[in-house]
Amino acid sequence: MLKKNCKTLFVISLALVTPRLVHAATVQNFGGGGTPYVSSTCQGTIGTAVQGSGGPTGGPFIRLTGQTLNNTTSIAFQRSDNGGFTQVSIQFDFRLTPVSPSNRADGFGVALLNTVNYDGSGGQCVGSEEPNIPGSFGVGFDIFQGAGEINNNHISIHHANTIQNTIASPIDLGSGQWTHARIVVRPGAGFSDASIYLTPNGGAEVPVVVNQAVAGLNPYESRVYFSARTGGQTASHDIANVNVAYTADPAVVGSWTGIKNVPTIPIHSMMLPNKKILFWDRNNPPGDIIPRIWNPADETTTSTPNPVKEFFCAGHTFDAQGRVLIFGGHNMSDGNGLNTAFAYDYATNSFTQLPNMNAGRWYPTNTTLGNGDALVVSGSMTPGNMNQTPQVWQDKTQTWRTLTSAVRNQAYYPMMILAPNGQVFNAGPNTDTAFLNTGGTGSWGPAINNTGGSHDYGTAVMRDGKVTVFGGGFTTNNVEQIDLNSGSPSWAGKAPMAYARRQHNGVILADGNVLITGGSKTPVFNSNAGAIMASELWNATSQTFTMGAGMAVSRIYHSETVLLPDGRVASLGGGHPAADAGG
Repeated sequence: MLKKNCKTLFVISLALVTPRLVHAATVQNFGGGGTPYVSSTCQGTIGTAVQGSGGPTGGPFIRLTGQTLNNTTSIAFQRSDNGGFTQVSIQFDFRLTPVSPSNRADGFGVALLNTVNYDGSGGQCVGSEEPNIPGSFGVGFDIFQGAGEINNNHISIHHANTIQNTIASPIDLGSGQWTHARIVVRPGAGFSDASIYLTPNGGAEVPVVVNQAVAGLNPYESRVYFSARTGGQTASHDIANVNVAYTADPAVVGSWTGIKNVPTIPIHSMMLPNKKILFWDRNNPPGDIIPRIWNPADETTTSTPNPVKEFFCAGHTFDAQGRVLIFGGHNMSDGNGLNTAFAYDYATNSFTQLPNMNAGRWYPTNTTLGNGDALVVSGSMTPGNMNQTPQVWQDKTQTWRTLTSAVRNQAYYPMMILAPNGQVFNAGPNTDTAFLNTGGTGSWGPAINNTGGSHDYGTAVMRDGKVTVFGGGFTTNNVEQIDLNSGSPSWAGKAPMAYARRQHNGVILADGNVLITGGSKTPVFNSNAGAIMASELWNATSQTFTMGAGMAVSRIYHSETVLLPDGRVASLGGGHPAADAGG
């Protein structure tokens, strides 16, 4: 069960040079307890069976498949920790006992299943002594010589559905004696290699292969998997004392700090010019609507005055003086929008009520314009009744200008981004994206259709005039980009994220790259069943993704990320409303 986040936030550093961080291990001696796993009978009728004694030290072990023809079984462990890892040490004991020296088959494989393809738990039936598994690393132990194989006693290294190397084993894998295996996998971090060591019963450790390069092996989130198979010949395949340790280099995948408790759940958050975060919660079910200030420097929280109005589901941005402009909000019940406007001054810790808008707005979007004015669009006045008329808050006169010629029905919280040409680009979530000219009474340009589909509950960023949208929909890992500097801008698909995500967050880092965190791959509203804990780092130059550190709690609906002045990222919210129990 994933933990639900309530009144918490935590912070990631993406370039912190510290010792490797040790994460939760996968441990199972089959004597009860340990890391949960699921057994599957993939072929035949004989399933796995735990034996109470007879292991390498007389203890329990699991028999994957006995001396039964045409039988394939597996055990798939639950994910032990989240995010990408730069070193995984896989240790276990195994015993292969053929019927006779001339009747031995087939072998078993151990793999690190990629959770992108194979979830964080549940049974699987992929690969065995030839663990060619999409997106995953594996090692095969084979005691049958098939077509094109070097002998009936070999070990193979696999990654992403490809055999990387096959090595004749220096010891007899089918001796019927217990053997200890130690496999060290180093994804990325300048290595991308694997080493395999075997220790025969009563003997010394023997290196099978050391620092074997594995093409394309980068950090990814994984869980442990064993599968064994017999064919026309047979052997018993026994496994004991599984212990898989994960470590990560923060300089490669980043690292998250521990959870920080704050008094309320941050549903809305923004970095103030004084390097502190302003945030607030909602009041329904009963909560606390007073905004708070969190100081990342000393991790203290203070309160603002009570604004009386509930700012939940308001739009917010900054004016030319560095004040937070808060337009609309929650008028007693969902869908009913406030028509109020406020400015919060961090220097005096005070709210000033501004002239009201034309009508209520619940889930509007605010955008600061190049001259310091602020655009507000969308938001519902009453449930199902959208405010279709954009308005501009004029900073110099402190008055509203209504864009009566730009009436348009937009989604809640549309992705509105100030373009290099001074207009505002509606980048989504709908596919009919367009420019909005905010001069005079306003006007919309023609639709620029995004053929990549809807990015509902996705996220969008702009760098150097290029807008990139990530994920969303029900549910996609699609990434689309449009260059607003072009004379005829159009959308183009880019390399996808590893995970399909919705209700996730994207934040531009100090180096211009983008950190993607949280979200769920489940195409339902606010569900922990598909919560994604691993982060992904998008390189804005190569436009490719690498796996980052895993989060401690799920961040789904009403979560956000904020770039801190020192280059770290704060991840907040996601606990109000609470997600369903899920997986």
